[in-house]
Amino acid sequence: RYGEVKGTEFFNTHPLRKTPKISFNVSVDSGLMDIEVLSKDLSPQELLDIYKNYKLKKKFYKLKDGSFVELNSNMNFDSIESIADKMNIDVADLIGKKIEVPTFRALYLDKLMEEHEELVGNRDRNFRQLIKSFRTIRDADYDVPSEMEDTLRNYQVYGHKWMRTVTENGFGGILADEMGLGKTLETISVISTFAKREDYRGTLVVCPASLVYNWEEEINRFAPELSAAVVNGSAPQRARVLRHVAEAKDVDVIITSYPLIRRDVDLLAEIPFRFVILDEAQNIKNAGSYAAAAVKRLQGDTRLALTG
Repeated sequence: RYGEVKGTEFFNTHPLRKTPKISFNVSVDSGLMDIEVLSKDLSPQELLDIYKNYKLKKKFYKLKDGSFVELNSNMNFDSIESIADKMNIDVADLIGKKIEVPTFRALYLDKLMEEHEELVGNRDRNFRQLIKSFRTIRDADYDVPSEMEDTLRNYQVYGHKWMRTVTENGFGGILADEMGLGKTLETISVISTFAKREDYRGTLVVCPASLVYNWEEEINRFAPELSAAVVNGSAPQRARVLRHVAEAKDVDVIITSYPLIRRDVDLLAEIPFRFVILDEAQNIKNAGSYAAAAVKRLQGDTRLALTG
């Protein structure tokens, strides 16, 4: 309206770029989850530099080619910060780099990404399959042992599938259910399934002293094909049993108690188990107790805690 606007050649040939698209990418491999924030329009270093300038409340950032990017909320840095903060990750490490976090955080990350759909980029097949497996537990193709099909009730079959899903995905888990609904039976059904595999390495059950023989009785009743050994007696007697288990590897399930685990932990910690099961797991709710410290030393591919 007021006159002609003239610009230098440099100004006219280095325009303002469109707001670059930033995406949150996730992949799962070998028990680890890789997450990274990338942009197809920018190099990782440029993206990080832009973020730093955004935090300084700068209005524009000049790229290497001379063009400019406007720093505004459309770049979704606030959403990235929100996710990073809840995942306890430094944003500067996340942007333009690949961060490895344990796979068990996948479900939490998926929930966060649902809240920030504008950021969702590539989620690889392994990640999608992992999330799907937990959303469709009831329909999971995990059959209970044939010899227990007529024993387990429908909700116990669901409990079996849940524990199988947790185990097959390399997680640990807490099964919290009302007392008397058969957590022991559900757990035995899972142990029985894995005991049939060639790579099975035995299970350690830790429970209150009053339940040690109950576990042995339940195993003998519902899964007689499993060999079970109760750890009891004097210290030399218990040591002989545990050394035999470690060397012969011919016992499917070892059952001990919280009072004894504190005394025998040095021997038990040397044995790699397929499962470590804590029954009445409220016994370790005090993280500073001797029992809690002892069970944390145990080696188990899968750790399951059962509690009422």
